[in-house]
Amino acid sequence: MAIDPAPARSRRAILAAGLGGAAAMVATALGRPAPAKAANGDPVLAGQANTATAATSLRNTADGTTLLAVTGATAVAPAPKIAVYAYADQDASARAVYGKTTLGTGVWGNSTSGRGLYGKSTSGTGMFAQADTGRGAHATSGATDKSAILGQSLGGSVGVQGSSGGGTPVAERETGVQGTANQTTGSNGVLGRSTAGAGAWGDTTTGFGVFGSATGNAEGDGIGVFGLGPIGVYGVAPEGGYGLAVEGSAWFSRSGIVTIAAGGSSASVAVPGGIQTGAFALALLQSNRSGIWVRAAVPNATTGNVNIYLNTSVPGSTRVAWFVIG
Repeated sequence: MAIDPAPARSRRAILAAGLGGAAAMVATALGRPAPAKAANGDPVLAGQANTATAATSLRNTADGTTLLAVTGATAVAPAPKIAVYAYADQDASARAVYGKTTLGTGVWGNSTSGRGLYGKSTSGTGMFAQADTGRGAHATSGATDKSAILGQSLGGSVGVQGSSGGGTPVAERETGVQGTANQTTGSNGVLGRSTAGAGAWGDTTTGFGVFGSATGNAEGDGIGVFGLGPIGVYGVAPEGGYGLAVEGSAWFSRSGIVTIAAGGSSASVAVPGGIQTGAFALALLQSNRSGIWVRAAVPNATTGNVNIYLNTSVPGSTRVAWFVIG
């Protein structure tokens, strides 16, 4: 049985058919959305943006690293028992992990009984906190027997160091808390304040409960300890002790020297700060006058003066020392 051969097609017809098919494919592609790089159930594509509508879970049932993320050319070996291991060491601006949010928490660490967040450095800063207008670091604790912040120096340096102003002060040896501020005369290295209790409490067994040191030797120039209030400094000692012990010179603003001119027998002295009811005064001659003595030193709470009376008039200029207590 004879079979008729297919009619021969010209080159023009073949080219036309090919172009028509290509046009149809382009039209079909343009008419449907492009497939996502990776969708739910698809593998994660490296170097591509991956989008999904559910969480992507990675689980390592062994003790190795579950996810190792490295930026840069350094080869890093996985470490045991780490869920996410991130590494970056290109330069000082490299960040192994970076968390950012506009309202929430940039990085959140949570632990039931261990450390919520742990930072460690060989020679730099283990953890660094910075804020533009808020607090650099804020710690709270609901415990009744533990502090919100514990600073401990294992090398014998400062446990907690606070500084106001620029620069970093040198850490003192064997110091629990060190405060430094030197901007103006109103600066405070350490400030303690309380509405009912003690603003600052110092306690020791054999040393100094509170120790103050200052340079300078003029009145008001360099004050080791300064007390301000209804009672500036209050000292209490058990039986056999000293409520106040002074080694060296002592200076009191409510004391001084008054000079009684020849022929005079009395003087009146204005006491700085006035005199409270119940205060008393002492007076003693500072010039050797035979048969002459201070008969009375009378404080006057109304005028704020101490009136000093001698038993008789003096033959020459005579100095009298006075002192107000209370």
